[in-house]
Amino acid sequence: MFKLAYVDKNKIDNSITQQVIPEESLIVTNNEDKSAELSYYDEKGNLKSIVKKNVFDSEAEMRLWIAKYDYSGEIISYKNSEGNWESCVVKENNIVANLPEKDEVILSTDKLHLDGGSVPEM
Repeated sequence: MFKLAYVDKNKIDNSITQQVIPEESLIVTNNEDKSAELSYYDEKGNLKSIVKKNVFDSEAEMRLWIAKYDYSGEIISYKNSEGNWESCVVKENNIVANLPEKDEVILSTDKLHLDGGSVPEM
């Protein structure tokens, strides 16, 4: 049977070290008003992310989180300074690459070769 812990995300590691959060615990963060992250601290001492925050109210908040927590390979969204949502992927070393809008994607068929195969002879 697992235990349940409500904790500020910044205090998870320290709480595990001090054994305030025991192994086999489901951890719910409580530092956001409208959302929470969910993790599981297993019986082998591994902290596993189940649900990770991936929507941010500003670029500054997004950059703060990706600098503090590992978001490599994650697709996230944030509100830009104009109030529009931007989607991006976080690469290694916290490099953020915006994903293109659908009207910005150009499909090139110049070197496209389709081979429909052939019908076997009877």
